[in-house]
Amino acid sequence: MPIIEKEELASNLINGRYIHYTDCYSFQRLYPFCNENVSGYLDFLDLDGKSLLTVGSSADQTICAVTRGCRDITVLDICPFTEEYFYLKKSGILTLPKEDFERVLFYDDYPRTFKQNKDPFALEKYPRLLQQLKKESESSHNFWLSLTKSHSGEMIRKNLFTNDEENPKVTRYLTDYLKSESAYYETRKKLKDIKPTFIIENITHRIPVERKFDNIVLSNLTTYLSHEQIAELLKNLIPHLEEGGRIILGYMYRTNEFSIYCKEWDDIYNIERIKSIDPNIELKTFRGVKGVLHDMDSMKDAVYVYQKKK
Repeated sequence: MPIIEKEELASNLINGRYIHYTDCYSFQRLYPFCNENVSGYLDFLDLDGKSLLTVGSSADQTICAVTRGCRDITVLDICPFTEEYFYLKKSGILTLPKEDFERVLFYDDYPRTFKQNKDPFALEKYPRLLQQLKKESESSHNFWLSLTKSHSGEMIRKNLFTNDEENPKVTRYLTDYLKSESAYYETRKKLKDIKPTFIIENITHRIPVERKFDNIVLSNLTTYLSHEQIAELLKNLIPHLEEGGRIILGYMYRTNEFSIYCKEWDDIYNIERIKSIDPNIELKTFRGVKGVLHDMDSMKDAVYVYQKKK
């Protein structure tokens, strides 16, 4: 999609006018940060020096993978602004102290509980960020500069992004690069030369790449799919996976191996039926988002991990 078309679509979204440019218009908006425990499920992948195909318009799956040593990354997402947001986050990490990075991008519960950030996306206050962004991606620089000149930062943050955002304390735990000052600056060093490949596409329709990957991450995409669609998607992804490679097939909140499926739940939560798709699918559990919020290790989330046998 040409950058001019992206700017027009973004302006329409900010102004509350939704344009059906794809079959999944509800996924046009960006996620500000991940709303799942990315740090938790990336523990099940070998990313250091390996390749990754991932979805994720928050760019957090990509940045956390870089933190873990991954340099060969392809981002395939239906959201048309994923590339621009990645380069904004990258430029922020490369030029801003962690506190300022958070000041620019956090919104809910910032900086105090039950308060909202009234001055997000004040990019003009950070000339080094804008200079770096132009160096990284001139089209991304022009995209954000155009939006911030014609819309308030608060309107951009409220309408170009989903309102699905955890509070800053939780988000820091869910993302490797925000866990601490040292993690943030270590990510800065690793992120400097990273330029992922970006593809705007619905991965459930087709996988427009010929190559294979060591790892594939679907985030919580399969929440929105039927059992049959999940099975078909896995079938289509396996030829793009290296031997021994792994797929994060689905993310389930408040779930462990003993969770009893209820009929009104999304199909992805039917553990036994999903595992019956392929004998190489395993359920892995870890500290859940609500477990982080309430500081309770017993509150688990889970992912399905498929491993292609050698």
